[in-house]
Amino acid sequence: MTRTKIHSQYCTNPIWISAAIANPSLFNLTLFACAIHEAALRGRNESPESIFYKTETIRILNECLDDPELALADETLAAVLLLTHIVVSSSQDFSVSTKTS
Repeated sequence: MTRTKIHSQYCTNPIWISAAIANPSLFNLTLFACAIHEAALRGRNESPESIFYKTETIRILNECLDDPELALADETLAAVLLLTHIVVSSSQDFSVSTKTS
């Protein structure tokens, strides 16, 4: 089985860390990237943690995209692009089912 490595050097960049701490979608996305990396180290495609953080990232991004100001924010665009990159690079299933109350 061939695995695509996700390079996570952005996670150690001080600019990225500052942005990730300040922005919920980037924060959860960073945790998703870490969880995917850890799962890959253990020979798995995903883990309960990676599924949780992927779901949270998508939920928060949906909220951001519903807000006209946040939808145009650099952080929102960065999160959408990076999430797409991670999902495509790691062959993750992009669909997430959510329950609405």
